[in-house]
Amino acid sequence: MDRHTQVSVEDGIVRVTIMGEVRPSHSSDAISKAARAAQDAGSKLLLFDITHAQYREYHALALSHARDAYRTGMVKFRIAILGKADDAKLPYFENVAINRGIRARSFTKERDALKWLKGPAP
Repeated sequence: MDRHTQVSVEDGIVRVTIMGEVRPSHSSDAISKAARAAQDAGSKLLLFDITHAQYREYHALALSHARDAYRTGMVKFRIAILGKADDAKLPYFENVAINRGIRARSFTKERDALKWLKGPAP
């Protein structure tokens, strides 16, 4: 595990914590690790915690990941994105994901993210 990304599995949810300055390679690596961990755990639930991550050019990065979602397998997961309440990235990430057919929502409270992940499928 690198110092930018930590992956754990608890109660059927793969939690990916991303920290520090995020470069495109870090972000792609986090997605790959999440997919591997979910496959190993037999899970379709992902929680990306970006509360301690700093992004410089998140607009292009989000579009790139959404474009690659079928290739990377992200479309088969339910994805919660957890961030800070005043973070402009959250609604942007959610909007990009939903517009590309990815089941994702953004949250500022972990309990809300976990409730949504464990809830009935949309």
